[in-house]
Amino acid sequence: MNKKAFYKKVALNCGLDSATTVRVCEAFIETVKQAYASGETVSLTGFGIFAPKHTPQRQGRNPHSGDPVTIPAATKLDFKPSQTLRIIKNVEKE
Repeated sequence: MNKKAFYKKVALNCGLDSATTVRVCEAFIETVKQAYASGETVSLTGFGIFAPKHTPQRQGRNPHSGDPVTIPAATKLDFKPSQTLRIIKNVEKE
């Protein structure tokens, strides 16, 4: 599902017009981005947790030449779905 289809489904589920839905969804995304940039965790009960995750510097290799390269440390955005979300996904598989 792409962003446009997601906004349309949210609008239908909430009974909102599309312009309001887009503003609300974009505000949610922007809030998560700001929290990530400041190192905060966003915990949404029943949905999941967005948290910054630090990965240390490590050694890798260039797949073309085989030469060793240093992969720098980084901070990535990690999402851990809630137990409720995992149960829903497992039920749908069956």
